[in-house]
Amino acid sequence: MKVTFEGDEQTLTLFEAAIWIGGKGWNLSEEQTAALFKSGVAELFQTLASGRLAANGIRRETQLREDIPNSYWERAEELPELSEKRHSVSFIEDADTVQDNSGFGGSLTPYGDHSPRWVDIRVDGHAIRSIYPFGWRKRRLTPEESQARDEIIGRAMRGEITPSEADDEALRRIGEPIETPPDPSNFRPEREPWWTLTMALAWIVRRDLETVRCYWNDYRRECCEWRSSTVGRGTPSQQSGWVIEPLGSISLSDAIFYLAFETSEREWGMPIVAVSNAENQLLLQLRSGQLIAFAESHGDRSQVPDHAWINVNLSNIDHRFSEEPWVRSADVRTIWKATGHTKPDRRAPHRPRTQRDAAISALRELYPAAGGNPGAEKVIAVFWAVNQWLRKNGQTEVSRRTVERAITDIRIEDS
Repeated sequence: MKVTFEGDEQTLTLFEAAIWIGGKGWNLSEEQTAALFKSGVAELFQTLASGRLAANGIRRETQLREDIPNSYWERAEELPELSEKRHSVSFIEDADTVQDNSGFGGSLTPYGDHSPRWVDIRVDGHAIRSIYPFGWRKRRLTPEESQARDEIIGRAMRGEITPSEADDEALRRIGEPIETPPDPSNFRPEREPWWTLTMALAWIVRRDLETVRCYWNDYRRECCEWRSSTVGRGTPSQQSGWVIEPLGSISLSDAIFYLAFETSEREWGMPIVAVSNAENQLLLQLRSGQLIAFAESHGDRSQVPDHAWINVNLSNIDHRFSEEPWVRSADVRTIWKATGHTKPDRRAPHRPRTQRDAAISALRELYPAAGGNPGAEKVIAVFWAVNQWLRKNGQTEVSRRTVERAITDIRIEDS
């Protein structure tokens, strides 16, 4: 089934809610909807169980609409086997039990019951968009634009065009690339009262809000990237191409690995604190009670006792909590203050040419009159102009983040 979102729906059926989450608010084809449905269902059930989102349904006995207790969603599953002892959820009902006759209201049958207790299940549209604010980031595509986008993605999947060519064509035909990052101004970690431990660790290592944003799962869920894909590997019909996939959430253990890996990347310069030292410092503050962490428990955020951090390894913390603990961002930035640390000079002889150097060269060629400063031109337009110049000159493309930092370097030199 193909679902079309306008972005202002008052309520969503359970099916629509799963597609909204799994498909990041995009108007998708039936094939894409089917591919993302399962991941959307898993995250929807988790969010409902945590109490962050509520669902309501018509109770069979009373025929009155009421909220469904969050506890039911913790062990909910789509049509489980009886032996699994889980609450059964169906996303398809008889059309006459659903207020819009779509058949996709959703029903929940508690374990042990023989018929659904709640039917025509709905979630509040404003509430789900507050938690998953996909609708604001991109205008809604027209049916023609959505068809064009599907066509471009299909050609990339078949290997007929590269990701760069797909993004260029999408920019011409629908006004935006397929791989369009969200606007960073809508994700300001300094305005968030709570940070995950992953975000806190990123701050300790780099003291850079931009890095914190990159390790913020709300931001990462909005990002997508091209990845190589091979279908029918080893068969005569083998087909290689590219698929666009969500960047997805990152766990604390994965973040530790990536932060350590970044240390070897000249692009980012040297960290303020080595990752292993940052882990030790974070645990020391948690054990001493100087930094207080909170974790989800039965829908409420409760304090994690100081002693709970004894003999804890941050790399294995994902197995100790159902959801990653949170700390107050103000406490983190008070204990580990921002520094005036500057990264190594990009022209230092010992430092090889980096992606940022390449971006700066492109900017100076594209905007020679201003010494490479694009002025008030939109960053997204500059980003695509820089990569087009790099491609024409046989060089590797760079990320939008790299272009933004290159622009900053040029403006600092001009000041």
